[in-house]
Amino acid sequence: MESIEDYAIFLLDPTGIILTWNKGAELIQGYPADEIIGKHFSTFYVEQDIKAKKPERELELAKLHGRVEDEDWRVRKDGSHLWANVVITALYDDKKQLVGFAKVTRNVTDRKRYEDEIRRTNVVLKQQQRVLEALNTSKDEFVSLASHQLRTPATIIKQ
Repeated sequence: MESIEDYAIFLLDPTGIILTWNKGAELIQGYPADEIIGKHFSTFYVEQDIKAKKPERELELAKLHGRVEDEDWRVRKDGSHLWANVVITALYDDKKQLVGFAKVTRNVTDRKRYEDEIRRTNVVLKQQQRVLEALNTSKDEFVSLASHQLRTPATIIKQ
């Protein structure tokens, strides 16, 4: 686990204190192990999530269901944000006593940007589709009206 770079993988004690730290965690979060081990994992959450007690709620859900998965903004050491896919798994000993949590984080910021761009493009395309449908309806009405208007003089001339 130490050499994995694509995923931040670390262990938490039952209260959320960081116990271990791999290379991926350092690369994704920006903290070297000696600066983050011993701190609460809420360090990575945006301020509004901390105020809403989201980190504590996630630990409770992991205890209740065995694991919890979330995608949301997280904060790096330098203060920048990343869109993270996070899985927290409750860890129990042989006597079914909670001993802590395993946390795996993957930076999916690029995927999030692509998805957001696709959503924005879809909104524009839907707007353009509505405009084209309105133009098509106008064209059909014009052709119908013109056809009707031309029929009347053609009938008179034909007689």
